[in-house]
Amino acid sequence: MQWARKAIILLNLALTLLAAPGAKAGAWAKEPGHGLAILTYYFYSTDDQFGNGWHKEPFGYEGRFVKNEWNLYTEYGICKRLTFVGNFFLDALTYENRFERQNNFGLADQEVGLRYQFADKIPQSLQLTVKIPGPYSVNTQPALGNGQTDVELAYYIGSSYKVFDHWGFVDAGAGFRLRTGAPADELRWYLTAGMTLTKWLEIYYVEASGIHGLGDDQPQFVGNNILLTTDFDLIKLGGSVLVHPAKNWTIQAGPYFSVAGRATGAGGGFKLAVWREF
Repeated sequence: MQWARKAIILLNLALTLLAAPGAKAGAWAKEPGHGLAILTYYFYSTDDQFGNGWHKEPFGYEGRFVKNEWNLYTEYGICKRLTFVGNFFLDALTYENRFERQNNFGLADQEVGLRYQFADKIPQSLQLTVKIPGPYSVNTQPALGNGQTDVELAYYIGSSYKVFDHWGFVDAGAGFRLRTGAPADELRWYLTAGMTLTKWLEIYYVEASGIHGLGDDQPQFVGNNILLTTDFDLIKLGGSVLVHPAKNWTIQAGPYFSVAGRATGAGGGFKLAVWREF
């Protein structure tokens, strides 16, 4: 696929972003010297996979894949309009079937980026993110990553709205991820919708994301980590309850599910997070 065609697809997939004040949203830059840190635990498990025809099928020999992940997400305002973004991962992986059990633990792929807010009246931003492989071996199973560097450019646009005395939001964005090495390039999209119910209670009633491989991958052995296939499609849905127990603190919890896909895992799980604004 030519670069011009990829750019046109990216623009056509860019979604409307609406976000309430204080929410984690890609359209806004952080104020200089202010930031956000979110520490999240994710549990994921599956004994099914999506085949190449978008249908579910079980792993052979009663196989099962489990991922326990600890994620630190950070934002920090460097200067007006420019925000640093960090996304750091520590994974514990298990694959087992009737004949074997494999475990792996360590730093997975890490992400750093910059967000630039270029419009205020209708807040709009561009974010450039670089994914850097962690200090793992791709030969240790289940592998923690594919072992290559990725670069993603994402576009966000947003505003806020109010229903009676409650802030509501829909938060969305779209990006193109250039993947070096064997994996195929990807189009990615993100969507969150929620409502503030009280001063201390908030719900995200839709949390959705999609990854769509563009088919330009090369052969690569990925072993027993079903999430590392080199060309795949995946759509996930979830939701969360957020409690604000004290100023600048938030606790978040909720489930997520893989609802459709191709050549990847068909599982789900839950997340538990603690937010701190500073």
